[in-house]
Amino acid sequence: FYTECTGPLSGTYTVGGTPGANNFATLKEALLSLENCGVSSAVTINLTGGNNGKNLTLGPIPGASAANMVTIHGSGTDTIYGAGKNFALELDAAAYVEFSNIYFDNRLGIQVIWMHNNTNHVVIDSCHVLGRNVGNIFYNTSNIAASLLPDNSSTDGANAHHITISNNTI
Repeated sequence: FYTECTGPLSGTYTVGGTPGANNFATLKEALLSLENCGVSSAVTINLTGGNNGKNLTLGPIPGASAANMVTIHGSGTDTIYGAGKNFALELDAAAYVEFSNIYFDNRLGIQVIWMHNNTNHVVIDSCHVLGRNVGNIFYNTSNIAASLLPDNSSTDGANAHHITISNNTI
């Protein structure tokens, strides 16, 4: 579900509850709004707990910059699932975004967080990144991966840069 933009996002928003001017029903709606509407200043999206979707993708955010950082902050009980697919969260050319205090869970899949297509200036802080504890002969698995192509985790090139991973349980 996506509604037309009334302008770029700015300020603080919440995911969960009744949709409204500063409240998105789902994280997927919030991510679509970021991609389609852009930002005009720093944006914080607070998650309110529980399952926040699966196999989510975030692409470029118009207006995002060092001064206009996008922060997606969990409550400590928020989870984004991979549901056994390639990723729980895919960052496809996303830039200037921070994820904090979120569980990313893809224990039956390949990657948990997958960055590609020159994703940059990303912070993953105080999160739990739960993936397979072993690979197998068919897949190269990793909890956090960067690759050039979205369909091959072993390609090289302009994958990702300026990535900060801190204070996490992986």
